[in-house]
Amino acid sequence: MCLIVVLYEFLYLQEYAANGVAVDISVENHDVHLRSNQEIDSPSVLQPPGSQSVVNGRKTIILVANYRDSTRCSEMLRSIFDNAVAPDDIKISIYDQIYPTKKELSCSEEFCKLVGEKLCRRSQIVSSQIDAANATGPTTARYETVKAVTDEDFCMAIDSHLVFVPNWDEKIIAQWDSLDNPNAIITVYPMSVAKTKELDDILHFMCMARIETDDPDAMVQYIIPLWINKTDMPKPRLSSQLAGGFNFGGCKQAKEVRDDPYTPYLFHGEEYSRAARLWTNGYDFYAPSENIVYHWYEKRKVVWERDWNARYLIQQKSRRRVRYSLKLPVTKEDFDHTDLKNFTLGTKRTFEQWKNFSGIDPLAKFIGGDVVQFDNCHELKYVPY
Repeated sequence: MCLIVVLYEFLYLQEYAANGVAVDISVENHDVHLRSNQEIDSPSVLQPPGSQSVVNGRKTIILVANYRDSTRCSEMLRSIFDNAVAPDDIKISIYDQIYPTKKELSCSEEFCKLVGEKLCRRSQIVSSQIDAANATGPTTARYETVKAVTDEDFCMAIDSHLVFVPNWDEKIIAQWDSLDNPNAIITVYPMSVAKTKELDDILHFMCMARIETDDPDAMVQYIIPLWINKTDMPKPRLSSQLAGGFNFGGCKQAKEVRDDPYTPYLFHGEEYSRAARLWTNGYDFYAPSENIVYHWYEKRKVVWERDWNARYLIQQKSRRRVRYSLKLPVTKEDFDHTDLKNFTLGTKRTFEQWKNFSGIDPLAKFIGGDVVQFDNCHELKYVPY
């Protein structure tokens, strides 16, 4: 199998992962992968007579955590609806963290400004909002988005700055169906928007990690994905890592294994923690065999832009809560114990099995901030339960 690690992508993702930002990207056509204006004029894309979409009436709710990113978020909503085969079967749940005093609008309001009231599908968007000054990071935001889930078939959790490819809903549902696994979760760090045309035959596969810091309460950090030629991955491939900013599966997993809202300001570690809890509850991760979305890796607002000296100390407590919930040692138990029993490991598989499957030892020592400490890029075997 052709596995390629490219330094360019490494620089993008590592800068983004470390700081929540990345270098600016210049892309000639910012509407990349959007349909033509003629197609956009119609709120729905009609199917040919006698054909039936693989969507087949199944509904998807898209869960969006938006931190002061409403312009990109609104462009993403246009991309979602305009590029869907069945846009009427899509619902959006957005948790906006914005500064109203700075005239910042919610994602849905920006979207309605962008496409006009007639096309902005307000009835399909559920939006909740807090002042960004009170935002506590991605775990709380993602937890809040799940509150809008009702009877939808699929839940997709994403970042607020993605571009969706044409017919994305058919493509990802077809991939999910092909796995014949009701507990499958399709997930990956998306490729950069800058690469939509130059590397359309390449896929990402997450399989490497490291211990983030030399702190005794350190987190596991997922790092740069491998690049794999599409021809070497004809169907979604079993994986051991979860991308918080792009994952798709049945809604049972979203409701049963929630992001932990009592871990304020946690960034690295939240993906590994939820991955461990999902897998031990019987869920499985797969990298997509076709790119469904692309990601804007660029400078953006981040939750640690204010009061970080104080917030860092709170983050340390969140790390200890995560470690404690995974039955890992902690230096002290000074963290919030609220509802801790709801965010612990499952019973379908053991944590020891998880360590073997993931190829990661969370008790390993920190060996450097620019190294691949754990490499789990071989073909994985499904672990039954």
